Amino acid sequence: MRVKIFVYDGNEWLEQTPCNSAEFDERLDEQIDTGSVQLISAVETPFPDFCTVKMLLNDGQEEKELCYRAFDAVEKRGAGYYVHTLELVEPTRELMGVLIDGIKFTQPIEGEKLSLKEALTRISKKAVLLPKGFGSDEVVFLFDWNKNPSVSRILDETVSPEFHWESETSLWEVLCDVGNVINCIPRLYIVAPSSSAPYKVLTFDKVNDVTGEYEL
Repeated sequence: MRVKIFVYDGNEWLEQTPCNSAEFDERLDEQIDTGSVQLISAVETPFPDFCTVKMLLNDGQEEKELCYRAFDAVEKRGAGYYVHTLELVEPTRELMGVLIDGIKFTQPIEGEKLSLKEALTRISKKAVLLPKGFGSDEVVFLFDWNKNPSVSRILDETVSPEFHWESETSLWEVLCDVGNVINCIPRLYIVAPSSSAPYKVLTFDKVNDVTGEYEL
């Protein structure tokens, strides 16, 4: 399998030269995906913490794109020759660092009840995550339902339980509680077009929902 590695420097994607092997795993549970890759470079300065890394995997039949956040450790191997070891973690890790002020949902005994989708809309007003535009101070919270329309339909049709989260609860915990109702896991993805800046979308993935297979 051929692997191409790109690191986003804040302005553009810079292709890197991998060495040795790239390791990564993909899971559909509450265990965050991780991995590592080594790069050869003439530059000693490490990449910034939590930089965006794009991996393009090609097995000769199809190409798969994976995006991670990375932490860099640099080791000098010779004159003007450095190895950068990037420890990778999926972008969903960011949800663990976003805290809410506390939310409580109750349902009426009679009448129309709150759906899970409506509950998520209210949650979105309690936490901010995504920049509306680069260079803008305004932020919004975005769920990309179009990535999985069947999940969107389930959220809309499912009556929300009566949730109660205390202040300082992480957004990850909140979304996991919501996802557990419909057997889904919250996932934050980085969309990494080659010609523009990467951006993030938040959605839910069905547990044990296999979307494709590939061989290493």
